[in-house]
Amino acid sequence: MTTLLPEGLAHLSGRILDVDSHEMMPLQVWEDTFGPEVKPLADAWLQGGETADTDKNHPNVPEFEGDNVPVDKEVLISKGSLAPGAVDYERRIEVMDAMGVGAQLMFPGSVGLYGTVLRVNHDDSSMFPGITDNRAQLGSRCVELYQDYLLDVQKFSSRIVPVAPIVEDTVDAVIATARRLIDGGIRAIWLPAGLPVGGVSPASLSLDPLWTMCADADVTVTLHIGGDGRLLASTAWEDAEAFQGFRSLGEFSVDPYSTTNLHIPFQNFLSVMVLGGVFARHPTLRFGVIEVGAHWVGPLMETMDLWHKAMGHFNTNPHKLEELPSTYLVNNSRVSFFHFEPVDVYIDRYPGIENVLAFSTDYPHVEGGKDVFRRIHAKIERHGKAIVDKIFVDNARLLLPNKA
Repeated sequence: MTTLLPEGLAHLSGRILDVDSHEMMPLQVWEDTFGPEVKPLADAWLQGGETADTDKNHPNVPEFEGDNVPVDKEVLISKGSLAPGAVDYERRIEVMDAMGVGAQLMFPGSVGLYGTVLRVNHDDSSMFPGITDNRAQLGSRCVELYQDYLLDVQKFSSRIVPVAPIVEDTVDAVIATARRLIDGGIRAIWLPAGLPVGGVSPASLSLDPLWTMCADADVTVTLHIGGDGRLLASTAWEDAEAFQGFRSLGEFSVDPYSTTNLHIPFQNFLSVMVLGGVFARHPTLRFGVIEVGAHWVGPLMETMDLWHKAMGHFNTNPHKLEELPSTYLVNNSRVSFFHFEPVDVYIDRYPGIENVLAFSTDYPHVEGGKDVFRRIHAKIERHGKAIVDKIFVDNARLLLPNKA
């Protein structure tokens, strides 16, 4: 079928780069795909009795008979495991063609997403309460099985770039796992934002072999909602009546506390990478922060530069930055945004942020929104074609090199 892009984006048809999409297999096929070891994770989703009929993001789809919904104009509003291309990658290519998307990062769903969530939150009994035994081990095994699955998926098409989760307790294990995945063809990895990497700061020199490996192989390092963990040691901050009873979208809760603060682990991680000199030491490292909004990026750039200018003369550390912190953020990182954010206003307010923002569909997740191509273009078209092209194509080249 012909592209469904609005007129203002027609010149980008087939070139748009999508920095966030998902595989979204229903739990009915998890065991067939990954083996019987993942059954406890599937069973945990069955215990509440919910289905995709009441929550499009829910992986329980009792009526699932295959990825067979037609790829037509409804694809711009299709959501959930029944959306075309949620399971079948040949049909995902058809969906991308209809949307005018040339290539996309594909983050985990199913066992990859929820195995990572379980592994990161294994000590939080409120997360998957039906799983009571060997929670950390089960989470780790699910992640490992998903990594192996992605080693096959990455061979399917250069247009779909699967993102492999890595959750390990030591630096050596992180580096060894990354080496195994990269040697197998993986070109993007996902690290939990709320946990030190292998138990150490992302800026620790002990992790430089990881960053060197990724930079040399043109492998993109990402943070993504869902693996945040607990940056704050106490959960009491959100334990209040006003924050109870809100819907969960699988990766995060939409209560006002959680949504207002969901970016904090990601802001913390990115600021450590910038201020800790990781990008200064590894100027070709590619880094993405995905699906936590972009409202915080401009203020972070201003804040880091403020303190660098005001207090930089006190810094006698041999690893001090030679450029403004915002320069490294702009050169090495890209951040996706939610479709409902006023990104045009961000561009007005924060010089340089137009070089950081990158388009995403989050397909086929609900929070990705409907008809997002038209909605986002309508916001930014007043800034001109050059900015439109940056946000829909050019900026994402950092995360999807050689894809457009």
